[in-house]
Amino acid sequence: MSSAVTRSICRWIHLVLSIPIMGYIYSPFDKLPGYAPQTR
Repeated sequence: MSSAVTRSICRWIHLVLSIPIMGYIYSPFDKLPGYAPQTR
């Protein structure tokens, strides 16, 4: 596998795994307790 393909796969994995963290950070404050267990 070439380095470009490996870099692309790692980039997509990083983006997909960062979605719950971004939702936790930018969600309204009253909904944070619902997101905390999935993000941790």
